[in-house]
Amino acid sequence: VRYHRAGHLPGALPIPHGDALRDVAPRLIPTLASPVIVYCASASCENSREASERLVSYGYTQVFVFEGGKAEWTAAGLPLETTGEGGAS
Repeated sequence: VRYHRAGHLPGALPIPHGDALRDVAPRLIPTLASPVIVYCASASCENSREASERLVSYGYTQVFVFEGGKAEWTAAGLPLETTGEGGAS
């Protein structure tokens, strides 16, 4: 969550990449057919790959990994959003 507050792709929601994902996913993802894009800080991080595999194992059918992650996004000159302690973007 700390990394999310510091800067994230527009509209991105923080999700855990471990076992907690099973509990959080149904609250954040409307249906099993909703498109979901997961990403990490950079291509060297494996958390997004792990999260995508877990989501598919839970039955989500439209799961994609943005391999370059936040590093590629910012290198392309695209903006990040920040979230303050109060939760507003």
